[in-house]
Amino acid sequence: MGIDGLWKLVQMAANKQRSFTEIATSEGFKTRPALRAYTLGIDASIWIHKIQQTFVIGHAQTGTNPELRTLLYRLAQLLAVTASVVFVFDSPGHPAFKRGRNVVPADHWLVTDFKDMATAFGFDVHQAPGEAEAELAKMNELGVIDAIVTEDSDVFVFGARTVIRSSMYKDNRKKVSVWTSSAILRHANVKLSLGGLMLIALLVGGNYDGNRLPGCSIGIALACYHLGDELRMRIKALGWADLPMFMDAWRRKLLTTLKEDPSGILGRRYPKLAASIPDTFPNLTIVNLYMHPLTSNFDDMDITPQLCFPDIAKLAQLCEAYFQWGNKTGILRTFRSNLWSGIILRTLLEKVIATDCGEHDKTLNTLLEFRIKKMFPGSVSVLELWPGTINKVVGSALLGVCVVDWESVQKELQASAHFKINIPTVILSEACPAQLALMPSASCWSTGRGPLWLRRIGGLNTTVQVIDLTKDDN
Repeated sequence: MGIDGLWKLVQMAANKQRSFTEIATSEGFKTRPALRAYTLGIDASIWIHKIQQTFVIGHAQTGTNPELRTLLYRLAQLLAVTASVVFVFDSPGHPAFKRGRNVVPADHWLVTDFKDMATAFGFDVHQAPGEAEAELAKMNELGVIDAIVTEDSDVFVFGARTVIRSSMYKDNRKKVSVWTSSAILRHANVKLSLGGLMLIALLVGGNYDGNRLPGCSIGIALACYHLGDELRMRIKALGWADLPMFMDAWRRKLLTTLKEDPSGILGRRYPKLAASIPDTFPNLTIVNLYMHPLTSNFDDMDITPQLCFPDIAKLAQLCEAYFQWGNKTGILRTFRSNLWSGIILRTLLEKVIATDCGEHDKTLNTLLEFRIKKMFPGSVSVLELWPGTINKVVGSALLGVCVVDWESVQKELQASAHFKINIPTVILSEACPAQLALMPSASCWSTGRGPLWLRRIGGLNTTVQVIDLTKDDN
């Protein structure tokens, strides 16, 4: 989606060394006291498109509300990352044409349920006055969000500073591609400015390609990037009344560049392409959409990123309403498999944030109980979880419209008694500093397997085993 071929063009400027978990922990939790989160702005329309595309074929064989079920699982993945999340939705007021087609000014059927579910997970939702990509780029520019998650490369033309290319969250441990505007500008094999990006969109075609040049490849457009800088700079400096004279001169420069290649930047001449340039190129309406998109007036808005806890009762009610398995057993099983990691992470983060704000006596919530099974300094700790009050919260929230198999309930209670997850040790150490301060130093455990230490964490019997990472398992 977006500009044809742009992702491939800027690929060399991407950083592919870290996962979502690593990015959020290093750039959010470790560096943001009182927030402890990396703030992500996500283009909701991309999620909607990908979810619906998944079930184009075989929808009848995928159970009740497969789109919403997939959405539930993806949101649960986000919950297990130290990230504050805002989903930005397109407005019915977005431009009436894209890719040469008229766009119906109406919300997708999934939007309302999407917003309800995202809010229940504790994520923010925001309605853009126009295009979500432009709104996200503005939020990124102002520092409201740290990064944009999208598949639409048009976001670069709108001025995005940091972009993570990912259509859907499926595995927080998987390495992702991250671009910054500075890397795109400075990389020796890319060197694209905002003006160059806009010219490529105009020549090759982006979401607004009503007046692109047929037959113009992205390589040709890249070679002409300097003309994009001039175009952008002069349009910003001149009034619209003075533009026609400038545009005539600029168009002649583009024609000469393509027809004669006077500086040798193209490597060959393109007289046929030059002859195809109409007197109306570029379409100034499209230029204006890229340079002055409709966005919110953030001066009048209070958008403060924060890490929120999910509303378990509301999520249980949504599952009961949406899914065939929406009885107590099915919901508890699904929550255990998909939400427990995020719930315990947010529980620990709440404790850390409270301490940052001076609330040193804040106790952990009791939705889930836990104990530490293994701890790897500088890496992750293994926690064993079991239900606290979560079963009661879920049971009290349900209307009982689905039949409950009590034998299945008992099996679920047994299965949930020994559930294990991984948590970054740095988070655990800040949530429970007094207890973990008694752990042996690196010099103690580097010479052999450390002893078994019993501690009390959050009022629970906690077994901590320190593992020597320098020795083989044999």
